[in-house]
Amino acid sequence: VTPKSWFPELKKLCHKRKMAFAVTIHGENGIKWAKKNKPDIIKVASMDHNNFPFIKKIINTLKVPILVSLGMAQINDVKTLVEILKLHKYGFGLFHCTSLYPPRITESRLLNIPYLINTFQIPIGFSDHFVKAEGAKKAKLYGATFFEKHITLDPEDIGPDHKFAIPIASLKKYIIDLERIKFSKKIKLKSYSFLPLSSREKKIRLKYTKSIIVKSIITKNSKILKNKIYISRPGTGIEPKFYQKVVGKVSNRNLYPDQVLQWKHIKK
Repeated sequence: VTPKSWFPELKKLCHKRKMAFAVTIHGENGIKWAKKNKPDIIKVASMDHNNFPFIKKIINTLKVPILVSLGMAQINDVKTLVEILKLHKYGFGLFHCTSLYPPRITESRLLNIPYLINTFQIPIGFSDHFVKAEGAKKAKLYGATFFEKHITLDPEDIGPDHKFAIPIASLKKYIIDLERIKFSKKIKLKSYSFLPLSSREKKIRLKYTKSIIVKSIITKNSKILKNKIYISRPGTGIEPKFYQKVVGKVSNRNLYPDQVLQWKHIKK
């Protein structure tokens, strides 16, 4: 994890190089940190794409563009997300993303890029988890206009990202290769529907998206209050979008800290 103490210097370096300083934030602490440190762009990770209470708190609180990754997203998630982001006065875009590291080409669902562009009329980018640049090249052909790529100093280093990240020495070529590709409306696309998640990404969704979690003991027949719950992984319980519906409901059993809240735990 990059120490937070590095970020002020990184921001200065970005601005010295005439680059935007972008950060990914998580939760209330992330919002507070961003308000203080003032990044140029806010990124919301795939695991939070349907964490609508969190995203609503960012809207117009952080006065910079928001980019959201759509790894593990289903079409109803995207529709709700776009309606929320439309309220943000400072602009937004979405990354098409496959939350597999790396994905197989058959799992990439790249045709979702033109679908998203045509359906929502908003900027669409590509979060690239392929080892090589072929996925990004095709994404640009399909209309992606901004890109996210993991880089590494050593592909053999310990950690989850290094094996699919591009060596930093190869980054310049990656960028030049993408710049040479021009989007063409003449390309015949096979589908303009939103392609569903692969079986592998469905499993990842359950593990890495978020649910409503019990924070402290909730006794049977007592109300579920805000200070008794929080939002975190895994995604096997009640989705964050139902947070306001859950608050004030009555538990039908004793619930304990870090228990994933389910509808069966709530009195009808």
